[in-house]
Amino acid sequence: EFKNEIKKDLEVKIDQIKESIMEKWLESRERIEACERKNANLEREIRRNNLVVHGLEENKKDAYFDLEKQILTLIKDEIKVNIKEEEIDFVRRIGKRTEGKIRPLLFGLTTYRKKILILKNKKNLKDKDIYIVEDYPKEITQKRKELKDRMMEERKKGKFAIIKYDKLIVRDDKEIGNKKRRASDNTPQKEKGGKQEEGNKVKRAKDKEATFTKDLGFFFRDRTNSDSSSSSVYSAKNTKNEKK
Repeated sequence: EFKNEIKKDLEVKIDQIKESIMEKWLESRERIEACERKNANLEREIRRNNLVVHGLEENKKDAYFDLEKQILTLIKDEIKVNIKEEEIDFVRRIGKRTEGKIRPLLFGLTTYRKKILILKNKKNLKDKDIYIVEDYPKEITQKRKELKDRMMEERKKGKFAIIKYDKLIVRDDKEIGNKKRRASDNTPQKEKGGKQEEGNKVKRAKDKEATFTKDLGFFFRDRTNSDSSSSSVYSAKNTKNEKK
């Protein structure tokens, strides 16, 4: 019996230690995940104004100002977006130099607005061997590559599919068409309803004005009749007094 009690006590203590370790492990994991999310958000913010150019000719001696000039020329002449030197934050090649291979060129912009303008006009490069993409972390780039095949499959099915950062968004084209159709159908009704409501307001205002004018006429007519009656009574009293 004594041995059994000792055994039970040991089992209870072991279970308590296990629970304590598990709680601490869960807390540590939550902290690590929170730190990872924070780091991911921070890295995303750091890369927010960056773009990467693929296929832009690489020279043996790529000095900083030479690279900057290449980027400015590309944006102005090929992408057709006005840009100044001071709007380029930095420029550099990515990776180690390899014979016969052009390294991507990473550059940062001073404003997010300029980045959006460049991305909107990058279609001007469609007939060239140069293309521009956003600057993503390695794990996000890999995930986007994996999602690209799924995106193409969904598009073949006639669905609307795009990749937004690290997520694939898929919608049925019919649903999008129905939403647009409902929006266009509702617009004339809203306009018609708005015009009708405006007409009703004008009519109510005119009715109020007419009622007020009518009441005002009655008021002055009653006052005139009252004054006339008072004058007649006063005249009659004076005539009676004169006879006396």
